[in-house]
Amino acid sequence: MGRLEKTDPTMSIPDLCKQFRKQKVVSFLAHLKKDNCSDCQNAVRTIRLESKVKLITKKALWFLVGVLVSPLVLYFVATFWPFWPSSHVYVLTSGLRPQVGNAAGCLVYMVSISTDRGFDDAYLKIRFPMKISDLRAGTTPSDALSAEKFMSMSIGEIGRGANGNCKIFQTAGEDESEVTSKIIQRAVVIQLAKAQANTIANALVVGNDERDPDKSEPPVVHEGYFTTSLLAYPARRSMSFSDNAAQAAK
Repeated sequence: MGRLEKTDPTMSIPDLCKQFRKQKVVSFLAHLKKDNCSDCQNAVRTIRLESKVKLITKKALWFLVGVLVSPLVLYFVATFWPFWPSSHVYVLTSGLRPQVGNAAGCLVYMVSISTDRGFDDAYLKIRFPMKISDLRAGTTPSDALSAEKFMSMSIGEIGRGANGNCKIFQTAGEDESEVTSKIIQRAVVIQLAKAQANTIANALVVGNDERDPDKSEPPVVHEGYFTTSLLAYPARRSMSFSDNAAQAAK
């Protein structure tokens, strides 16, 4: 009896053996052992080999799919899952209008940036209600001053430049190496490098007070985000902003 070359399991069993194959598996195995059916034995070997090849192929395929899909799944989970534990970054802006001294007639804003768990990098842009003439930004030292005390000390360092614009002559001991900042007319852009937990960065923004008593003052407008690594992937999160209206200071 010739051997069938087809690989379909239902066609690989010789006709002589099909009557046993339709019975229970135990009966078919007993037939192989008792009658020493070489054709059936070869057919069984072929079926087993085909099953192993299919199983190995299926596992290899699923492994390849896992290798390709898993990083994408982890990336989207880390980036877009809203309840995933992450750091928080808080930005507080406080304004003052000095009434006396060299800073009289200036509008001064203090920007305080704090984080609870740290971040890999951060970016924020804040638009103020005046044209900005000077800016200083940096991280505070370990014995950091509170935002209010920093602001009160900085007021004494603000005066008028040669062109009459408000200017910062000195900052209260901040490290500017980890902060990049620039002025874009009425807005400032601040970028921060990697920060550890409980880090505080401050920015002092000054400009001539342009308040029109007959019009409402434009609000402070801000946008910002930070990135932090989750599951080895950078996840972007929005900052939390809070504003204190500019107050007169004597």
